[in-house]
Amino acid sequence: MKKIMPPRLKAGNDFFDDKFNQFYSSIGYPDEWIEQGKEYATDDAYVISHPSWFLELMPPPPMISIYQLLKETAKKHPDETAVIFLDKKITYAELDLLIGKYAALLRKLGIKKGSVVATMLPNSLQHIVAFYAVTMIGAVHMPIDVMFKTEEIAYQLKDSGSKIIFVLEHLYERVRPLKEEGQIDTIITTHLKDWAAPDAVVPKGLKVCWDTPKLELSDALNFFDAIAALEPVIELPVIEPKTDPALLLYTAGTIGQSKGVIETHFNLVFNSLSHSHAFRVTEEREVNFSIMPMFHTSGYLLHQLPVLYQGGTVIPIPIFDIEDSYRIISTYKVNVIFAPPTFFIALMSKKEIIDRYPLNSIKMTIACSAPVPNEVQEEWKNLTGLDLVNGWGMTETNSGGIISIPNIKEKLNSIGIPVFSEVKITDDDGQTVKRNTEGEICYRGLQVAAGYLNKPRETETTF
Repeated sequence: MKKIMPPRLKAGNDFFDDKFNQFYSSIGYPDEWIEQGKEYATDDAYVISHPSWFLELMPPPPMISIYQLLKETAKKHPDETAVIFLDKKITYAELDLLIGKYAALLRKLGIKKGSVVATMLPNSLQHIVAFYAVTMIGAVHMPIDVMFKTEEIAYQLKDSGSKIIFVLEHLYERVRPLKEEGQIDTIITTHLKDWAAPDAVVPKGLKVCWDTPKLELSDALNFFDAIAALEPVIELPVIEPKTDPALLLYTAGTIGQSKGVIETHFNLVFNSLSHSHAFRVTEEREVNFSIMPMFHTSGYLLHQLPVLYQGGTVIPIPIFDIEDSYRIISTYKVNVIFAPPTFFIALMSKKEIIDRYPLNSIKMTIACSAPVPNEVQEEWKNLTGLDLVNGWGMTETNSGGIISIPNIKEKLNSIGIPVFSEVKITDDDGQTVKRNTEGEICYRGLQVAAGYLNKPRETETTF
């Protein structure tokens, strides 16, 4: 049986053993941080994760782009199913071809390394292609909430400097005025039917988009038509993973206007690896029910990018529908689900459907984006036999900063342990408090984002 290091409160200085030092050295963790961590008293509210707490060790993160991480998977598993969207499958080789073709279109439109490209699409194959194609050529992917109105879109475009946007055709009227005003140079559109099985099951919430006829737009490019004749990009730019941005995610902006959080290629590669190895509970190919929205950090790292790094299958879910969720889980043997607590509450509200669509393929369920009541965890465990894992994270930490590891969680109201990183709790004066004392979470790790776009003062204060 695997030996797990006890908490430092019990282990004392023996906590920093050879396994600890070798692991953190292998992933490039700064020696200065480790030495600073050793200075905390054992009863201080400070935790750095011990590698023995996780199912398997994370390998050293490669210094490559997030696109190149996918490319390596495509080479290893070209014929495996990468994505299933609206019941239509695509292999890794086919996905990589689409990515290369869209990258060629972007270059044709003048997109260069460092350019920001906006995307306003629901979770979909097209959105996945858009993300990887933009990062393939060293540009920056900037998703926009599909619920945003024209004014909100305008702010995000202006702040980021993006002059091009890829939108669902159903949302075209929200961005058309911005092109007429000159804020946008190019609009690219796609219809839901552009990638769907002939017999696709379409949830009620998508019917309005599905049933709307395709438009003939003189001032927009149709995505699949525009890339059809293009040769995929082969020559790639030189990427500096630790400094070159790949993803620009806007926070909710609870105080003032939202802020663009800069995620580097290294951030995304690191967390693709850390989320894969820290959270792993099965040796099977992962099949991920990808319902977390792709205008949010969770839409990428819970658990889409990690699954594509592993060679698994991602099923993007554009809208929640209870019965369709059961159907997809059962039909495609979904084994990993990250979703808000309300998702699991909704599933449990329809227990009569379980007899028609069993959930026995699922190996891991993690509730995220909100606190998970103890009662919900207990009811889910009784219904499925699975732990409903929870944790804590934010855009600035690239999603899963702290996670309650399956099978070793001791208390339902615990959010777990930092993921190959450190956390401490401080008081109003910034001093570290003792354990079991309320205070502010301070987080440090290699996955922390580079800062806020155009906001040096906020970046200095927060990071």
